[in-house]
Amino acid sequence: MNYIFIDVRRIYDNVARKVQAERLYEELYLGLLRLSRRERVRDILARSGISLEYPIKVKLPVEEIRGNILRILDGLNELGRVIIVFDEAQYLRYLTIGLRPILAHVYDYMRGITMVFTGSEVGLLYDFIGVEDPGSELYGRYYESIELRPFSVEESKEFLRAGFKELGLALKSIS
Repeated sequence: MNYIFIDVRRIYDNVARKVQAERLYEELYLGLLRLSRRERVRDILARSGISLEYPIKVKLPVEEIRGNILRILDGLNELGRVIIVFDEAQYLRYLTIGLRPILAHVYDYMRGITMVFTGSEVGLLYDFIGVEDPGSELYGRYYESIELRPFSVEESKEFLRAGFKELGLALKSIS
């Protein structure tokens, strides 16, 4: 399955307390480079006016970055099914461009793209996405939420037993 995984913590600048738009663009671009091994991706990108040269020019005006991100997303959408995962997505609230209008556009018009947002700070993640904020571009959109809680001691032991069994390994003892 085609996917792009972006760890937003990696592109978050702790000193400036921002995620530069150029860094997000570069991560999406690098994801495209990884997918570009397939000839079909190269054709789609060429039609979208995106070249596959690296390193990319990262000092671009905000509007050009926004346009390039949309072109990348258009190209990904043409692949049929692509998943974009933003891990620790609550850091996207520090992005130097407004991402919610882009995400709303993807949601409304790019059926081939599935977006997954994960994060350890659930409240901040919900605030960033704004699904309950009438002023948010993503307000009223359908979403699925999966909250994971830590395993209990017994659930942890059972998880290890099942994993060892699945791998065909002997488990001597779990205290």
